[in-house]
Amino acid sequence: MNIWMHFLEVELVKKYLSPTDVMLEWGSGGSTIEFSPLTKEYYSIEHVGDWYEDVKKELISRGLNSKVQNFLVEPNFPRTIPTKYKEFQSYVEKPKEFNTNFDKVLIDGRGRQFCAIFILKYLNPTSKVFIHDFWVRPQYHYLLNWYDEVESIKN
Repeated sequence: MNIWMHFLEVELVKKYLSPTDVMLEWGSGGSTIEFSPLTKEYYSIEHVGDWYEDVKKELISRGLNSKVQNFLVEPNFPRTIPTKYKEFQSYVEKPKEFNTNFDKVLIDGRGRQFCAIFILKYLNPTSKVFIHDFWVRPQYHYLLNWYDEVESIKN
């Protein structure tokens, strides 16, 4: 299973991961396979049933299924463009069920801006949040009102 990120983005995320990290991602896939072995705990939230099953099979085949807590949370309503919060509310809010704070967060699924705002109360003081495709999607730039850019790949 390939990771759908530029190799420089992958290296940037890996640079910040630690074996003591509790990590969350929205949007399962190659990132789940690549990053989960580098952390202590890994939570992954996916919204597409068939893709969730593919990732689950890959996790099992690589012996990562016991390390990754993988969740399927389908949309509350059909997606529109632009995406509305109510369409993915359960997906966005799933982390409140985990009863933990996160050291690292990768946001690479639907409703990224909603996920970025929602997760704020579940971060540690030194947490890092990675938002895939941030610079190519201007609609996310207002998130800099809540986040400081530490480092980025602008491709």
